[in-house]
Amino acid sequence: MKNCKLLQRVRVYKIFVMLAIILGISLRLIFLLFNRPMWNDECALALNIIHSRNYFIPLEYSQAAPQLFMYLSKIFYLIIPVKTFALRLVPFVSAILSIWLFYKLTVKFLNKKYLQISALTAFSICYPLCRYSQEFKPYSSDVLCFLLILLSYFYIDKISESGNKLKFLYGILGSIFIWLSFSSVFALFSALLTLLIFNRKVFKTLYIPLLIIGLNVVLLAGFNFHLSENGYLHSYWSNAFINKGFLHFLSLNFENIRYIFNIGLPLFFILLSIVYILFKDRQCAKNYLLLIPVVLLMILSYLGIYPYSTRIILFLIPIFILLSFKFIDYIKFKIIGIICVILILFPMALETFRNVLLKGYEEENIVAPLQIVAQEAAADDIVYISEGNSILYEYYKNEISLGSPVVVEHERYNDNLEYVKHLNELKKGKTYYWVFAHHPDKFARLKSVYLWAKEKPDFKMYADRKGNALIRFTIF
Repeated sequence: MKNCKLLQRVRVYKIFVMLAIILGISLRLIFLLFNRPMWNDECALALNIIHSRNYFIPLEYSQAAPQLFMYLSKIFYLIIPVKTFALRLVPFVSAILSIWLFYKLTVKFLNKKYLQISALTAFSICYPLCRYSQEFKPYSSDVLCFLLILLSYFYIDKISESGNKLKFLYGILGSIFIWLSFSSVFALFSALLTLLIFNRKVFKTLYIPLLIIGLNVVLLAGFNFHLSENGYLHSYWSNAFINKGFLHFLSLNFENIRYIFNIGLPLFFILLSIVYILFKDRQCAKNYLLLIPVVLLMILSYLGIYPYSTRIILFLIPIFILLSFKFIDYIKFKIIGIICVILILFPMALETFRNVLLKGYEEENIVAPLQIVAQEAAADDIVYISEGNSILYEYYKNEISLGSPVVVEHERYNDNLEYVKHLNELKKGKTYYWVFAHHPDKFARLKSVYLWAKEKPDFKMYADRKGNALIRFTIF
């Protein structure tokens, strides 16, 4: 009788695990099938795929991506006719594989079955993971490599007892991961440091993979050293470094947790988990796999080397989810645990399904304005690509044939009034189609141009609720 009940529980557990995995795959597939236009950063990276064959030199448009990620994407771009899908294939496949790998980690770190299912569900419905599963950036492959390396720690004993061939293979695989994902270095450092602290005997047997991985880390650092000196990247992420005081440090952590969970409450759970690990469970080696990457990243952020913010630390999402549920794992009363699970999962589900049902995610769409221009503009009208939209236009110009001359604006104007004054200096006696989809302060810039242009002859405006617009006007 007991065996039957146990078997039934196992079946129910497996069913819920499969449902959570299917949910995660379905959500990622839905986001992929939305087939939204590429936004500015995707286009910037994609132009490197189109224009370049060598990714061991600095990328154009201040982009940063691992070399192997770029070469894999180049291969798919060359062999798959649908180019946007081809470029998004590596992130999508990485995101799908990551769901199963994360489940394997939940089994290693969480004792209670219902928490393993809950953590897997959180990973499956996490909006940033769903969104970046269909974006041509290396964030999803970062998560995949990070999970693979953390999981490899649990098989390190078998590797250490094996022959040199398997150790050599482990070194090669570890090297492949770091060329596919910069952030995999954090996972490797975490696994090796944990091993060094808790099992030096095994650590000493891994000199072959350590030499291979170490050599590749040096090469990786050498080929990508220019990123540390990239003024644009440092300026863009300047507010994402934690060396600006304690309050800013707390603010960054709260922002990151709210970005993942759509609520700040899990930060409290995570802090309690860390305290419990350090004071009550510090002899458990595997717990340090979760803590070391976060600490290392914070140190690098304090030194101004690596930003600690939102999508740049997407690879830490599995750790933050596990830490938030690990606190619940320590709670003896199941009803309290279930309440905590609901408090975590409900806001996450709300955010993700809102974006699925309403397509509420941010979207830059220069395609729609350009298609209208192609249909309506006369041969002597001027298509005016506003500042900040040149990269979008450069990527899509070969897909949409325009019969009118095109002016691409490159000069930057931080002040909207100054920008409008600049438009007054356009060549007289011409009708312009002002194309707009990307800007740091999108709606403020669009409003200023609208208020200026609506007084002009032949004024007409096309705009969607996400600030993508086309404004026609004539200047006399």
